[in-house]
Amino acid sequence: MEKEEGKYLDVAYSYSEKPKSEYPRLLMQHLLHDVLNIRSGTVVDVGSGRGDQLEAIKGLGFDTIGLDRERPFNEELEFYSCDITKDVFPIPDGIADVVFCKSVVEHLYLFQMEHFFSEIKRVCKSGGYILVSTPDWEYNSREYYQEFTHCTPFTLRSMRHCLEIHGFTEVSTYSLIPLPPTWNSTALRWFSDLINLLSPPKRWGKWCKWSQERQIIAWGQVFK
Repeated sequence: MEKEEGKYLDVAYSYSEKPKSEYPRLLMQHLLHDVLNIRSGTVVDVGSGRGDQLEAIKGLGFDTIGLDRERPFNEELEFYSCDITKDVFPIPDGIADVVFCKSVVEHLYLFQMEHFFSEIKRVCKSGGYILVSTPDWEYNSREYYQEFTHCTPFTLRSMRHCLEIHGFTEVSTYSLIPLPPTWNSTALRWFSDLINLLSPPKRWGKWCKWSQERQIIAWGQVFK
């Protein structure tokens, strides 16, 4: 039976399940400006989902292209439909300064990764970046399979090795606390680490939840 168009986004990423917020804008500003030190160019969002990151990246002044099977909720965004696990991406070679993938690689099986990363390298400019965000298994193992489409978990080490094996260079990784006040405050990062150590119930609030559910951020470059 064919998947009904829009079913996955409508269910797993409905606004009632995951309300819209300022977080995508803050995250993309941090990753592009602070981590990669890039403030202009073309960003291709592979697995763009409902389009929250695309909107945020576009709002920061970048040119954007989204790729996924289902169209983003905002139909004004530039978007091309494809199955990123097996189709040739319908965009030209060497177009992207950054290829961004948020909550995508954990949905791939190992046999799908060669094609996926080969296409990313093809559409990247020489010197361009891949930028990946994925759940950190060390902090998310208990909740990881609450999302039934998750296939492959990653640690900092395995994510770094994955990018290096698929031909990316200058690879770096770190574990992001999904609480924007911690990104530029050592004291608040320590506070979040203390919460994680104490492991209070996550229902006590966002600091208790997100101190214990972190994201791997990984990036590397393509040279041709």
